[in-house]
Amino acid sequence: MSSLYFMNYAVFAVFFTLMTVEAGMAVLAVTSYEGARDKIRSYIMPLWEIIGTFAVFYFVEFEATYPSLLTLVGTAYILPILLAALFFILRNAFISYSEYIGKGRPENRYAKIYGISTLVVLFLVLSILTSGVSGIGVDVQQMSVNPLALSFNLFNITMFVAVILIGWFAAVAVTGSARYRKPGVYAGIAGIALVFVSMFSGAPHLAANLQDNVMPVAVSIALFAAAIVLHLKGSSFARYVVFAWLFSGILAYGALQYPYMFGGVLDTNAYAASGAGAAYLIIATAIGGIFLVAALAYLIYVNQRKAGNGAKTY
Repeated sequence: MSSLYFMNYAVFAVFFTLMTVEAGMAVLAVTSYEGARDKIRSYIMPLWEIIGTFAVFYFVEFEATYPSLLTLVGTAYILPILLAALFFILRNAFISYSEYIGKGRPENRYAKIYGISTLVVLFLVLSILTSGVSGIGVDVQQMSVNPLALSFNLFNITMFVAVILIGWFAAVAVTGSARYRKPGVYAGIAGIALVFVSMFSGAPHLAANLQDNVMPVAVSIALFAAAIVLHLKGSSFARYVVFAWLFSGILAYGALQYPYMFGGVLDTNAYAASGAGAAYLIIATAIGGIFLVAALAYLIYVNQRKAGNGAKTY
């Protein structure tokens, strides 16, 4: 695997790990906010701005890694990107409102709007990502996109449901929920199953690479099993294993996808930065990524300890 590809996907994996867990928190905010308020807020409040920061970091890193792809990406995806940005602003506004309004009905209402906005952002982002994998709705030669085909196709919808289920399990594990302990596990297993179903039905070129990428897939499955066992035992360590599992799983998906985009039509290696610039990019991304991830890990650790000591179990 190309070093540039791996570095770019590692940055994306951090971003999408956080976004997946937040998607699960958004589901809890819509369905169970009153009972899980303190747990949800202990995760969302310190991280809602950082997730946006990682999104920008990934975009800048993608721009530097694949500069010649920007015309295609910018032209084809301008509409879903603008819509996602609009709902992202809405998400930010209502999580801020819920923070300052205080407990009560208005806070619950704002939290639900935040949750719905977050899920819409996830759907739009996934529409871009899944079309980049499958090529559905995108004409690479004409640099055009069919917005309806891009979003409302079986592959994207299946992946959206899968990420929601996986995110809900992750959120349940991170919050240490006793009420949803077993249902969360069932949701996580169903989500993983849907990822494989979507892979075989909508992106067969990924399924064809399974044999050559047994190790990263096996590591991800092993971490998933460890997260389930720890979660069922009520161990607080499960929340940390969940982050490692999601990160490893997204990297494994990237290994299956390598080196193609748009259903195998486009080879990413042909569009990657080259020469001395590529070496400097790897070094700069590695240094910046290490600092960001270290700061993020410490922030998560501090806030999860605080949540574990002070918030009620639900």
